[in-house]
Amino acid sequence: MTRRSFARGLFAVAALGAAAGAAAQGGGGPEAGGAPGAGFASMGEARWLERHAGEIGLDEKTVAEVRAIGEEARSAASRRMDELRKEGRKLSEMLAEENLDEAALKKQAESVGRLWTQGLEERIRTSVRLRKLLTPEQRKKAAELRKQRPGAQR
Repeated sequence: MTRRSFARGLFAVAALGAAAGAAAQGGGGPEAGGAPGAGFASMGEARWLERHAGEIGLDEKTVAEVRAIGEEARSAASRRMDELRKEGRKLSEMLAEENLDEAALKKQAESVGRLWTQGLEERIRTSVRLRKLLTPEQRKKAAELRKQRPGAQR
């Protein structure tokens, strides 16, 4: 494999990871009509649950817990995104160098990939925490509400 094709492949993987991460953060979640936790859109899921608390039948204590979990998720995501931007810039700078160090590029790509994986794992944990707050009846009601939204069948 030539250095140029290696660099192109590595760039394509980084771009794919960025797109997948963006989709995982917001796509396919409750706003798009998915089930609680679908798409791992935990921050959006928390906001959606807060907005629809009355319709779902959440009491004030549960809404406060949803809000706290959402704030924790937003704070963790912000810190992680700062680190991801920093590591992504470093990868971009390395790719722009005249003489590519394939081993260093691979190591940096793995670092970026670990951050994406950590983000996905955190979104899953947050979605599970939110789901545990709801009764089976509330989860069913939430799913029904999401299906009623225009565009929910996409």
